[in-house]
Amino acid sequence: MIGDIPMRQQNSMKNFFTSLFPFIILMFIGFWKVSVWQRDLGNDIFALNQLFFQIFAYLSLAEAGVGALVQNVYYKLLIDKKNDEINIYYTLSKRMLRWISLIILVLGVAVSFFLNYLTNNQLSLTYMQVVFLLFLVKNLVDYFMFSPRFVLQADQKIYKINVVMNFYKIVESLAEVLLIMYGWDYVTVLIVTIFIRILTNVMVNKVIFKEYSWLKEVKETGNYKITGMAYALNNKFIGAAQDSTDILLISAFLSPLAVTIYSSYKYITKYLLDFIYLFASSIMASVGNLIYEEENERSFLVFEEIIILFYFVATFLGTTLLYVMNNFISIWVGADKVLDGLSFLLIILFFFNTVTRRPYYLMRDVLVLYKDTQTVSIIEVVINIILSVILVKLLGLKGILIAVVVSSMLLTFWYYPYIIYKKVYAKGWFHDLLRYSICLSMVLIIGYFSQIYLSNFIKTTSMISWFIHAGIYSALLICLLTVLFYAIFPSFRRLTIKGKNMIINKFIN
Repeated sequence: MIGDIPMRQQNSMKNFFTSLFPFIILMFIGFWKVSVWQRDLGNDIFALNQLFFQIFAYLSLAEAGVGALVQNVYYKLLIDKKNDEINIYYTLSKRMLRWISLIILVLGVAVSFFLNYLTNNQLSLTYMQVVFLLFLVKNLVDYFMFSPRFVLQADQKIYKINVVMNFYKIVESLAEVLLIMYGWDYVTVLIVTIFIRILTNVMVNKVIFKEYSWLKEVKETGNYKITGMAYALNNKFIGAAQDSTDILLISAFLSPLAVTIYSSYKYITKYLLDFIYLFASSIMASVGNLIYEEENERSFLVFEEIIILFYFVATFLGTTLLYVMNNFISIWVGADKVLDGLSFLLIILFFFNTVTRRPYYLMRDVLVLYKDTQTVSIIEVVINIILSVILVKLLGLKGILIAVVVSSMLLTFWYYPYIIYKKVYAKGWFHDLLRYSICLSMVLIIGYFSQIYLSNFIKTTSMISWFIHAGIYSALLICLLTVLFYAIFPSFRRLTIKGKNMIINKFIN
């Protein structure tokens, strides 16, 4: 313990903060990389690279949720200190990931022959096949070498590798940007980053095996096996369809320029969602341990505090993006890549919904509730795909965004809170619907008045002035939202009191 802070919370904070600063560095490099790619490689290559990410999301379905399943087993085994059983599951996961890598590679080779049907660019099929296969190899390096990290993640000690891992991520990102700036082609960039990715995994695993000197492969695994893969696979398919259908359809039906415009917006929201995922991942093991160790009512109160924290973040980021995002896009990649008003609002709505639902996805993964959620999620995916195909022909990019928002609001929007509260805590979920309505109203009302009364007075035409303007607006907004949330939500009041006590104890001790 440090003061009155449980070890669980200490590790969560270490996981988060050792990831935060490298993440910020990578974020700025990422924005630089996008502008360099669009300028030096052009829309065709940039859009092709975005397409590869979406295709890989589908190919990686072969992983079948092995990571989440084996981590769920590790939570209990680590508490009980059953190292021999951990080694068995480590061996099983390592073998499975190797086979999965080979399956993905074979499927990737097959898909590569149809790339010309998935994009409207002017590049040759042979060139696209070469770069796609190199792209696959680069990403499959992690599959071959990732299994030791599952133990570290379940033990809440990901901070042990964050410095090493993020150092090499920064090196890889800088190498990509600099090679492109100095005229190297996409093929060379991929080859260089493959070697950097291998080195990264070697150094990370070296740290892990030093921490767990007993961790090793075993020859015999007996009757042990990783179960639940069918439901986990369904869940991964659903996730891939939800996250990757949009760009696949834009690439197939619209132009590389449309992919570039949409990707520019998605790049910003993705970084913010990655940041939120970073935070959620840092507390994931804490939530798992909490459920196994604490009484149900105590677990419920803590979960409610996590929920309201995500609502606060969603309200703050949604409002801020609504006010400053279009101006940033105009300065960053050009005014010709700014979306129309309705398309932009749909992106904000989907972003807000994704952030507020993140804790429920977190709880689903911790408790492996894939069976309970798969049917509704599959129906959502089907609705999304059907609506997208119909509306993209009628409304273009706007049609796909309408389909994404409508399909998510019809089903998982309400079902995930319903099943979590019912299954885990035997409680109703209508209070969450009220909470959602209040917070979304804040986003729309504050964002609207900000546009009406502030946009006409302050014009930003440079990145420096934009950062100053956005910083002042964000600081004022945080103050306003803190007052509103404190007045409206009891769980937020408990959370702020805990935060205050944690800070006081930190300074006293």
